[in-house]
Amino acid sequence: MIAKKVAEETLATIRNNKNIIAEEEGKKISDMEEFIKLVDQRKKDIEVLSDTYEK
Repeated sequence: MIAKKVAEETLATIRNNKNIIAEEEGKKISDMEEFIKLVDQRKKDIEVLSDTYEK
């Protein structure tokens, strides 16, 4: 019974902590990081193509 109360209090503390990233927010951040990686790769691809075209 005590363990259940402690667990409930811990979960409540986590839910109320603004520094904890929620599942949905974490997915958005992860998706954004993947998008940034994709954009960076496309920039590199464009640079390579541009260099090839100039030669």
